[in-house]
Amino acid sequence: MQTLHVALDNRSYPIHIGSNLLNQAELILTHLKRKNVAIVTNTTVAPLYLEKLSSTLRNAGVTVIEIVLPDGEAYKN
Repeated sequence: MQTLHVALDNRSYPIHIGSNLLNQAELILTHLKRKNVAIVTNTTVAPLYLEKLSSTLRNAGVTVIEIVLPDGEAYKN
């Protein structure tokens, strides 16, 4: 796994790049202040990753709300 650090003053965060990361909830859990998350995705990406990510987080005790928006530029704002 490789990690890219994005430095934005007090909003810095890591981006993890590698295989099988959706099974590693600890990578996300260390950045959560609470055990509640909303996953916002679209109809193109959701079938690929949403179920696995939601399942991994739920198994780690996180409450997950899934929000799936239609795909397209009109829905990005």
